Amino acid sequence: MLSGALLLDPNRRENSIEFYKKRLHRIGLPILFWSIFYLIWRSVVLHEATLRPKVLLSNIVFGSPSYHLWFLFVLFWLYLVTPILRSIWRKLDNKEKWTLTIFLLSVNSISTLLWAYAGEMGWRIPPSPVITIEWIYYVGYFLLGFLMRGITIDKTKAFALAGIWLVIVIANSIGYYALSTLEEEYRAQGLVHSYLSPLVVISSIAMFLLIKSIFSKKQNTLSRALNSSILGS
Repeated sequence: MLSGALLLDPNRRENSIEFYKKRLHRIGLPILFWSIFYLIWRSVVLHEATLRPKVLLSNIVFGSPSYHLWFLFVLFWLYLVTPILRSIWRKLDNKEKWTLTIFLLSVNSISTLLWAYAGEMGWRIPPSPVITIEWIYYVGYFLLGFLMRGITIDKTKAFALAGIWLVIVIANSIGYYALSTLEEEYRAQGLVHSYLSPLVVISSIAMFLLIKSIFSKKQNTLSRALNSSILGS
């Protein structure tokens, strides 16, 4: 969402070559360095066969040199298509932008819920390699970030958003624990733990607006330091 808020700004006039050069430094080099680091770490320290050609290719295709690096691979592909998204975004009016964003988030949330019950329905859903497919699921978040940047909230709404976020976090924690206890962790993953589940989408919006309201009050030293380190800036 933060990357979308910054990169979809219509006032940015950099061409595609300039854009890719800057993002190669911001996202390409970190992916390369940490992928090599964790693949070697897993091979030398954990004695996994990560450096065998087939295993190495699998880790890259699925964006999993280490479990938490999937996020960088998602960002990489979102940045890759950003110039195209910018071109499309400029041609849409505000209503069309909201409609497209809500549609994408809704479809992905519904898909996540269906995935949670796929076993009972007799469906077989194959895994999605992050590097080729799964980044598409997060385009809705990417677009939403830009739409959220124009929303301002007062103190009362900030407290309300904090309450919503807290309630959802507690509900998700209880739900995940309950489902895990019943040995239905796969369902917990889809219902309450997935980044695309409806409650997580709502809590993400609440937290984004809260953080935005805090940092928009005053451009302090911390916010300026963070700004210089943001991947999407």
